Amino acid sequence: RLKRRGKTFQRGKAKYKGKDSSLPSIDERPVEVLTRSRFGDWEGDLSRGFKGQGYIATPVEHRTGFLLATPCRSKHLEILIVRYLRLFWAFQLI
Repeated sequence: RLKRRGKTFQRGKAKYKGKDSSLPSIDERPVEVLTRSRFGDWEGDLSRGFKGQGYIATPVEHRTGFLLATPCRSKHLEILIVRYLRLFWAFQLI
């Protein structure tokens, strides 16, 4: 019998690899965003599909909870920006 291999884990990665210190922290959001008192503040999430099938990018408007979704093949920032712009353009939000 051959020994079964378990799942391998990567070790020694930096905790915040790729974090850009020039971007504002989420803790520094304006009060209007926290209280959801104005229309037009969006928050985006990215959900990974099953075993490399791709991603789903979901921007949500804070005040109304209006949710949009678009499939993405990659999670690179440039590709996500293009997908968001196409999505907002299709709904005439920009």
